[in-house]
Amino acid sequence: MRSSPKRGLAKTTDEPIDAINTPVGSQDRGPTVDTFPLTEEQINDQIEEFIGSINEEAVCDLASRYHGQAPCTVLGRDRGSFNVCFFVRFDNDDVQWVVRVPLKPVVVNSWAKIQSEVATLRFILNNTTIPVPRVRAFGTEATLIPGSSESLPFLICDYIPGVPLPMKTLVEAPQDRRKQFYGELINILAQLYDIEFATAGSLMPDPAGKPEPIIGEILSLPANELFRDRPGLQSTTPLPGGQYMAYHHHVLSETYRLPTEDLSEDQVQMELFAIESLVKLIRSTESAHSTETFVLAHLDLRCHNIIITEDLHIRGIIDWEFSGTIPRRLFTPPAWLTGHDSSAAWACPPRAPVMHFQLYPEFLKVLEEKSTFDSSCAALWEEWKDDPELWFSLAQILRRPSCLTQLYYRSIFPHFFENLDYKVHVPRFFEDVENVNLALEAKHRIKQSICYTQYLKDRGLFIDDEESQQRIQEFIAKAKEVLNK
Repeated sequence: MRSSPKRGLAKTTDEPIDAINTPVGSQDRGPTVDTFPLTEEQINDQIEEFIGSINEEAVCDLASRYHGQAPCTVLGRDRGSFNVCFFVRFDNDDVQWVVRVPLKPVVVNSWAKIQSEVATLRFILNNTTIPVPRVRAFGTEATLIPGSSESLPFLICDYIPGVPLPMKTLVEAPQDRRKQFYGELINILAQLYDIEFATAGSLMPDPAGKPEPIIGEILSLPANELFRDRPGLQSTTPLPGGQYMAYHHHVLSETYRLPTEDLSEDQVQMELFAIESLVKLIRSTESAHSTETFVLAHLDLRCHNIIITEDLHIRGIIDWEFSGTIPRRLFTPPAWLTGHDSSAAWACPPRAPVMHFQLYPEFLKVLEEKSTFDSSCAALWEEWKDDPELWFSLAQILRRPSCLTQLYYRSIFPHFFENLDYKVHVPRFFEDVENVNLALEAKHRIKQSICYTQYLKDRGLFIDDEESQQRIQEFIAKAKEVLNK
């Protein structure tokens, strides 16, 4: 049983990662019993302990320090994947701020993440009309845990009133409101697409203090989660297009070398075949995109990060951590809109006036209309009008490695292997003598899975199928609740 692969950041190196020319499975043999990563349950326990240790009075003191020592009240808190957010209101003027503290157990380089998000937010405020929170303060000197001298990094920004976009609201809204929403979303995407950069990476403050940011090393969500579990793997300096793709394929490949319980032969063969196939896809497109430019992208533009009003106007786009400059061909509409994020479809009522699969055609129609009088929208229309399913799927796989087998065998395999059944073709591939190294790698991973499964059982950490299915159903229910909140 393959759990959703984890996805992170480590020591910077000046040497480029040549993942494209490195066969899958030819690196070190991966984690051993002495270096198995923590389970999700263990990590969640650490997160809850970390959040519980933070004193809310200390949070108020920190916020007051940057608002003329005005007293404030914590209205509530919320936990995301990488931060705990405290919502504070000042007693003298009703100003509301958000104090964000990276979750120590899951963020590999908290200070770099905060610096990058600050640089990104300030760049967007100075160069676009995209609504984002204004940064009020950030630093590393927050003392928030009683009895501890440890200082925590933090970011304080404006609170944006509104609610995260509920899929239920979108599909049940009148058509004119949906068109208005699409138009505002398109304006945001077009502005990002309109600004060119020379390399790929994450925006960082200029060390010389200049107002314009520099392009630093890539800080990505999948890399953060990978290097959390495998510290010591390479990170990277800013990269040109081909090496950017190589780096993310490297992260994808290493992610699927993390141990998982009860891994079947069919599953591991499907994973290895897909990863090896993507190497060939990336290599085959290198020359055609050798002069490609880069654009800034919000790489986690889920519904929860789009704040709207009751009538579907966009009030703000939040959570720009792990955003960065990427090759133009990987700039896509949000995955929940294009159908590459299945959780969005779960959240749509079965008898809604508009079905989930009808949203993206509606979006494209609005984009086409806007392209007739807006050059920035015209550029997006040219890129997306022919439904580049191959690149949409690849982009989502690189951003969310857990989507690998679902999207590869739905969209990419049929493109390269017409009229072939992957359930027949993939096992035959591993029987071919030319692919003996991959076949040996598959056997190694199955042995590793057996060892890892026993390791979990010996420590009382194993979750059997019945409990696993129950947790999956709980996760789906929670996802629906969050998306429709």
